[in-house]
Amino acid sequence: MGRNCIDPEIKKQNQKEARRRWKINNAEYNKELSLKSMRKRYSNDPEYREQCLKKSKEQYLFKKEASLLRSIEC
Repeated sequence: MGRNCIDPEIKKQNQKEARRRWKINNAEYNKELSLKSMRKRYSNDPEYREQCLKKSKEQYLFKKEASLLRSIEC
């Protein structure tokens, strides 16, 4: 007399489903944590801040050029 043996495939599927649910339920919390750490790093690390500003500037210029090209094509 012992515990019933759970089929390994069923166990694997149950674990996958549990991880998927956990990820969905904690997505907002994890996003907040990562934003908080990025803000902290941004305020404390001048190199990281410089890198972020450079990337932001490049994205702005790219979007500006893309919108100009779209307006010319029409």
